[in-house]
Amino acid sequence: TIEPFSFPKRVLVGQKTTATCLISSGKSIPIIFTWLRNGKEITESQEIRVKNGKDFSLIIVDPVKVESGGNYTCMASDDHTKTLFTTHLSIEAPPSWQVEPEDSYAIYGDSAQLHCSAVGSPEPKISWKKVKDASIDLHTRKNGDVLQNGTLLIKNVTHTDSGVYECVADNGVKPELRKTIALIINVPARFEEKFTVVTARKGESSKLRCEAIGDQPVSVVWSKEDIKLSKAGGKRYEIFETLLPKGMVSELIIRSSDREDGALYTCVTENHYGRDQRKIRLLVMEVPAPPLDVKVREVWSRSCSISWSSPYSGNSPITKYIIQYWRDQGSGNRLHEKEVPSSQSTALIKDLHPGTSYVLKVVAENTVGRGDPSASVVFHTGEEEPSAPPVDIMVESGGSSTIKVTWKPPPRDNWNGNLKGYYIGYKSRDSTQPYSYKTVEYIPNRAQEYFLTNLLKAADYSVIVKAFNSAGGGPASHEVIVRTLDGDLPSPPSVFVLSTSPRSITLRWNAKKSDNPVTGYTIYYKEEEGEWQEVPITSVDDNTYILNDLNSGKTYQLYITASNQYGRGDPSEVIAVRTEDRALLSSVVGGANPPYLDLAVLVPVAVSLLTIVIVITVACVCVRKIRKRQHIERALAAEKHLSLPGTMQRYVDVDKARPLVQADPSIQENYPSPYATMPMMDESEINYSKECLNQELKTFFPQDRPVYPKPSSLKRRDDHIYDSPQ
Repeated sequence: TIEPFSFPKRVLVGQKTTATCLISSGKSIPIIFTWLRNGKEITESQEIRVKNGKDFSLIIVDPVKVESGGNYTCMASDDHTKTLFTTHLSIEAPPSWQVEPEDSYAIYGDSAQLHCSAVGSPEPKISWKKVKDASIDLHTRKNGDVLQNGTLLIKNVTHTDSGVYECVADNGVKPELRKTIALIINVPARFEEKFTVVTARKGESSKLRCEAIGDQPVSVVWSKEDIKLSKAGGKRYEIFETLLPKGMVSELIIRSSDREDGALYTCVTENHYGRDQRKIRLLVMEVPAPPLDVKVREVWSRSCSISWSSPYSGNSPITKYIIQYWRDQGSGNRLHEKEVPSSQSTALIKDLHPGTSYVLKVVAENTVGRGDPSASVVFHTGEEEPSAPPVDIMVESGGSSTIKVTWKPPPRDNWNGNLKGYYIGYKSRDSTQPYSYKTVEYIPNRAQEYFLTNLLKAADYSVIVKAFNSAGGGPASHEVIVRTLDGDLPSPPSVFVLSTSPRSITLRWNAKKSDNPVTGYTIYYKEEEGEWQEVPITSVDDNTYILNDLNSGKTYQLYITASNQYGRGDPSEVIAVRTEDRALLSSVVGGANPPYLDLAVLVPVAVSLLTIVIVITVACVCVRKIRKRQHIERALAAEKHLSLPGTMQRYVDVDKARPLVQADPSIQENYPSPYATMPMMDESEINYSKECLNQELKTFFPQDRPVYPKPSSLKRRDDHIYDSPQ
């Protein structure tokens, strides 16, 4: 029989690859080896050679080509038997251009095609990006689409589509192909607005404005009722033109408007790439004034009633009123319009959203057009219960008696008001009793989480979450089942940096003792903007580790987690450490370390400093205990002189509105006894204690070592809400 064999998994074009066909058992008689590729016998060539031995055959492919790939079969035969074994050779070839991208031109508003195609093995994937705006994903743009052949199709091109584009062909085999090209947009002469109505009061001047957009040179020609107007002007009108970088502004000024000036005016613009026209209807009359006394009469959760008074009509009968309203929250809210006949001065607006602030205006319209809107009126619809549950419910065991629940608020449109908080429901999984609920206040822009404590060990719990507002509670989320642990997770270890070098960092950590022994540690570290790397530590007896192969002069962030049989505990504090700069170290004469960096000097100094810190700490504690004992003795002596009538009088004089618990923790430190007549520490004693503590800290910490901030994950622990079932 033939021993199974295979080619390497990754074989690049131009490399050399081999495979050996070995006979593991059989009679020691002459064996004939034959190689086949895709079922056809292989003949030796410059690229393929075969070397046969007594019980093996070696095939060599050098150099590998794309066509070298396929199924290779080794056939071993003698006079009586024939044995076959087949394996596959996969060839990888870097991409090469099939259609190389080139600079392209397109007309504004038309479609642009940027061609790009490549071949390789495996087949390359074509991707496009705009060089100076990498945030734009051309695969998801509404007007852009990458076709199967790699061509980038951009529909309805605009100014924003012009620029430099890059085509990238990549199939995972290096090097990838890149080519940058320019897309130039030629803008034909055109008008953004095709038609408008201009009104003017009789006797006043009228200004008709046409702003043409397009590549220069651009021209604009005016006409009135198909009669061309001369640019030289006349007795009653003038034409002014202003050139812009991307077009022209042409204004037709009528000095004194009269009824005969009311007509349809046309301005035609033209350049080398196109031609467009714009029509302006001039009406010599007035539009209505804004409606008066707009009021919101009644408001419900999804509707409201309003009223207003008729304004000045502008010498033209008002044909209708338009009620405009939109949400008064954020920007980009959709404008809603409701038309009302001119005979009405009240309206009912429906299909509003509960618990939402709206802005409302009323506009009058006549045959000339719409007038200015009325003054804005703001109203707030009534609230309803949230119509959707919280989302992204995550429940995990935090120990043998604790469950951590995290979630996100329902979609904003389903709040139906201002969110007040959440109901956290929980019960034993097999219990037939209803859920017990805990209430959690909603705090915007903060992680939504809650800890259920004092639970049963190794028990299954069912957890749900509801959102509520002032109108009531919304629907419950889906049920999540979680099981408390059989034991507690390990506490976060304390991490220290022992030393650094240009290429390494030496760490030490201490872990708190627990009933459940630690089974391992994991070190997480990353370089500034890099990705987190993990280093598992399986030996729990070692509490030091050296991170090697680091970059010199770089800042690294790192933390450590401990694990036991129940899982991985909370992380330690994240610390930032900077490796030494190799350039600075090389500047030391002779390359030797200075005396103050010698371990023979550092170790005794460190031990001495630690001894001083311990002595100062013990001295401060003893002094404080002695002074506190003196205060208590003086207080007891003063208490002996208190008589019963005096005590009763103090009780009567107490202000009943005063809280029984002092809220200021600093005052509690100065008053160790509830009796105000007892002596307290004077200011000099307090300052002395603080100086002792400050001296300890200054002695223990080197002055040039930065104090790193706590990680954000630990800061969020202060926001955790703990509660236990009743």
